[in-house]
Amino acid sequence: MNQKDFELLDYLEILKRHKWIMIAAFIVVTGLGTLYTLSRTPLYRATVTILIDRKTPEVLERREMNPLGEASHYQDYYNTQLQILQSRDIKEKAVQRMGRMKNGEGKITVEPNKRDEKSYIARLCVTHPDPDTAARFANTMAEVFVEENIARRLRAMEDIHRWLAERTHESEESLAQAEKELEAYRQRSGEISLQEAQDITVSRLQQLNAAYTGAQDARISAQARYQQAEKRTLEESDYLPDEVTNPLIMKLRQDLSEKQIQYNRMLKLYTASHPEMQRLSTQINDIGGQIAREAEKEKGNLKRLKQIEWNQAIDQYKREYESALQHERAIESELKKQKSAAMRLSERAVTYNIHRRSADTKRDLYQMLLQQTQDAGISSEIRENNLSILDRAKTPQHPVFPKTSRNIVMSMLLSLIMGGGLVLLAEYTHDTINSPEDISETAQKEHVKILSSVPLVRMGGDKAPVEILDQKHNAQAVNAFGLLRTNLLFPKPEKPIKNILITSSIRAEGKTFVSCNLAISLANIGNRTLIVDVDLRKPRMHKIFNLSGKKGLSEYLVGEAELDEVIYQLPVSNLSLIPCGKALHNPELLLTSPKMQELGSLLKEKFDFIVYDSPPVSPVADAIVIAASVADKTIIITRAEHTPRRLFKHVLDTLEEARQGIVAGVVINEVVYSSGYRYYRYYKYYKDYYGQEPPPPQP
Repeated sequence: MNQKDFELLDYLEILKRHKWIMIAAFIVVTGLGTLYTLSRTPLYRATVTILIDRKTPEVLERREMNPLGEASHYQDYYNTQLQILQSRDIKEKAVQRMGRMKNGEGKITVEPNKRDEKSYIARLCVTHPDPDTAARFANTMAEVFVEENIARRLRAMEDIHRWLAERTHESEESLAQAEKELEAYRQRSGEISLQEAQDITVSRLQQLNAAYTGAQDARISAQARYQQAEKRTLEESDYLPDEVTNPLIMKLRQDLSEKQIQYNRMLKLYTASHPEMQRLSTQINDIGGQIAREAEKEKGNLKRLKQIEWNQAIDQYKREYESALQHERAIESELKKQKSAAMRLSERAVTYNIHRRSADTKRDLYQMLLQQTQDAGISSEIRENNLSILDRAKTPQHPVFPKTSRNIVMSMLLSLIMGGGLVLLAEYTHDTINSPEDISETAQKEHVKILSSVPLVRMGGDKAPVEILDQKHNAQAVNAFGLLRTNLLFPKPEKPIKNILITSSIRAEGKTFVSCNLAISLANIGNRTLIVDVDLRKPRMHKIFNLSGKKGLSEYLVGEAELDEVIYQLPVSNLSLIPCGKALHNPELLLTSPKMQELGSLLKEKFDFIVYDSPPVSPVADAIVIAASVADKTIIITRAEHTPRRLFKHVLDTLEEARQGIVAGVVINEVVYSSGYRYYRYYKYYKDYYGQEPPPPQP
């Protein structure tokens, strides 16, 4: 087996050791769970499936008065319907319809189902001791829920219809009043058609604006001509013509031209100083002077005439400007009058439009309310419902509570868990030595020498303990003492052990039993062996070997008997005994006396082995005294599942402090290892530690 298997066997051993705790926990918890389950009144559950549709089925084409809207809004609606389904009102109405229910009203739950794209489904569950009542009540509640939904819708539609009718009547009266006011204003304003008047006024304004613009342009042009004529003075060039039309001047200019042509032709023949040439030059100059005089005379005449014409032109420009200005002002005055008329007309139009819009708005409101009133009237007469029973409840055949099989199984599991917890608690609080591993762990050493493990020995059917073993009937225990003898004699033959002290942590651990049988085992192989009963407080050796009333160790130590007088030969070959003698209440002084040490030396000369059966280490110090003064080695006896670990550690430390190395080892007494697991543990321990097999289990 591997380490994990061994740990599992440890756990199994713990469970086996505390099996009565497990059995008690199993019986109590499982019994209580079963009793509770069987004492409960069985409950039956009936389920009815209700469809909560997204919207009401359409019977007529009409506008929905209270649409559910988007999916998020519908989720709120769906949750509201679930709350209504569980409401006290629905339950009370269902109870009234069914009459008094048997065995109480039962338990009601509503389970929403997963939503699909178009609808939701809810399951109404009714739990009741009577299966028929559960089914009937579930169906009745569903019917009441569906009918109440129709009733709520009809009541809502009637309320809406009544409210709309009142609002429609009020709107009708308001519309009639608005139309009367509009007509009255139209008559007061004297306008047959306000729109027509507005069109005429606008057209007239456009014409006047165009005429006024033209008059402004004409006035500006005339004003510019007049102002320029006033500012301008006549220059010579203004009245001198480009060609002179005077006949005399024209005749003189012709003569001048001919004389110049003649002069130029003769200049080719004569020089300028020639008399003929000078005569022609004089004639040319005379004609030019005459032309100048005539032209000056003509210029004066033209100037006078031109000034008269210019003054007449300025007067004409002035008259044209004044006429254009007067025309402009006349048109401007007419335009202002037309604008004032347009403003007054606009004011009337604004008031008129206010009355008209008020009437139109009230007319639209009236028509809308009238249409909704008609829709509400139709809806109130149609019994549409978006709730319906999808699957009616059937009478359940099996109860849903209590779950007998499940509860019993759960009780069993709980009992195992609780039993396991109690076992672990008991194991944790049970501070006793049960195995060689416990001894090693308690002593905080890698290995504490386990000299032997003595099995529990009983005599036949009675429960009386056996002090002296019989080879024929107690072979397993005899072999255990043979192993103890071997482990004592052979580890260190160069330092033989003669004085062996047998002690324990507390009473009733079997130290006297081990002392007797160890001494017998030593004597059986030819060793002169002596048992000394040094338990001067509660001796037992004299009872085992039928030496009651004989002198013993206490008489020798106080000087009332000689050594030979207190040594008794026993029926076993090579085995003698010094009984305790008279019991003492305070034997420490005697055990620490020089005579006790002298006794140890004398006995070593007479015997091969001396086995001292001492009191327990706790609560008296007798064993400590003997271990420190007389004994070569001390053997500590522990009783399986009896010796406290902390006390064992204290005893071990106390002996080691009294004398270093005094402890030879430990003998575990009353070990029950006949089972496979126990034997496996000790077999493995001895095999690993000693290299040899332990005594075989008792058949």
